[in-house]
Amino acid sequence: MKIFISHARNDTRLARAVSEELKKSGHVVKSGESVESSSDIQYSIKSILDECQAMIVILNPHSYQSHWVKLEVEHALTDDKFKNRLLPVLVGRDFDSSPKRTPWILTSLRHVTLPNEDDVVSNARKVVKRFQSILGSREL
Repeated sequence: MKIFISHARNDTRLARAVSEELKKSGHVVKSGESVESSSDIQYSIKSILDECQAMIVILNPHSYQSHWVKLEVEHALTDDKFKNRLLPVLVGRDFDSSPKRTPWILTSLRHVTLPNEDDVVSNARKVVKRFQSILGSREL
């Protein structure tokens, strides 16, 4: 399965660790980092999203201020193929104190909360395990 990981720049370490965990299971992982800098970025990201069947969006209290994270999440929320295949990952202890910075719909979906940002590998494994449980009997 092709999985898109949406994230802001300050969550790159976690996004790469999640990507590595997913690749170990034989999945193809894409993100905005897959886009060449010389290309039409918006068109390229949309093309990548059109290829993917699932999305993990990594959010910290400030990441939804990113133009690209907003576009990627809006795409997933409006495309039926991402139904039950979108996992918000809420990173950081401040998340509960700043709900206005993230759309309520993302916090109302089945999600994973990572209050400790330090243990990247352990957090990546938690994300992948939660994603597999959300998909249930569907192939990951």
